[in-house]
Amino acid sequence: MGRATGASLQGPVDENQVVALHDAPEKRYPLGDLLWHASLHEARHGAQVALLLRVLGQEPPRFGPLFS
Repeated sequence: MGRATGASLQGPVDENQVVALHDAPEKRYPLGDLLWHASLHEARHGAQVALLLRVLGQEPPRFGPLFS
């Protein structure tokens, strides 16, 4: 996470705040939608890694503090 992003997420988050992404500044998105998308995207990648490890015969590690 970049410093500017981290700084903007300190304190309460207004999920209705409309923001632009650096690679598409002409498009605008509600911050809540972007955070939800990022959460789902991260979960999907974790599941992909876990599946690949299982296919290779390995036990995947427990992901995140909720599963330790």
